[in-house]
Amino acid sequence: MQSNFKKMKKLYVRFLLVGLVVLSFNLVHAQSIIINSPNPTIVFGSADADELETGIEIANISLEQKEIKVRRTMLMTIDSTSNYFCWTACYIPSVSLSPNGLTINGDSTVNNSFTSHFKPSGHSGISEILYTFFDAINPQDSANVLVRFEIASVGISKISTTTSMNVFPNPADDKVTLSYTRSSLNDNAIIEVYNMLGVRVYSQKVDGIDGTISISTENLKAGLYFYSLNEGGKSSRPGRLTIKH
Repeated sequence: MQSNFKKMKKLYVRFLLVGLVVLSFNLVHAQSIIINSPNPTIVFGSADADELETGIEIANISLEQKEIKVRRTMLMTIDSTSNYFCWTACYIPSVSLSPNGLTINGDSTVNNSFTSHFKPSGHSGISEILYTFFDAINPQDSANVLVRFEIASVGISKISTTTSMNVFPNPADDKVTLSYTRSSLNDNAIIEVYNMLGVRVYSQKVDGIDGTISISTENLKAGLYFYSLNEGGKSSRPGRLTIKH
């Protein structure tokens, strides 16, 4: 009886030690870097914009100080455009790995340290860039964020910030309903829909401070479109409409 008790005690101690080792391993290798920004982060713009940029918020949820570096991976690129990023410094477009890391204290967040920059140079389309933030000492401790630049040929250099629009369903099949709220009744207002090449495929004059219209999309090819409300030479910020048949 005593012999069995000793065996059980040894097994218990062994399992306890194994459990402590596993727990210690998990604590050491647990992911401590997280992205607090939307993932993917989508940036809309026009081909005539000089430069577009967006910031990413990164957090270190561990209790230890971390030196964080960033790596850029191009997934989809619009020809004849360029992009770069800033992380402790702003690097030229040919640099995809930050030579220096940013030290982030434990249980801390940085929201003004990283920016992704994109220059359309007159070209429209979609560029997707994957940024990987990782611990300089333990690169497996990392987090990814996808930044997607959607560039239309529609000029949006003059944007009305008080005009708003929504569309549903999105994605759409044969019909889409678009609701709008205008900034004023002083100017003529026209709803416009453009394809990714900047070709206007639909336009309609609207009245009233707000309202809804129904648009047939059955004759439009499946793909990505942009819509906006133009009033007095100022357009609402373009919205994205996906058509799937």
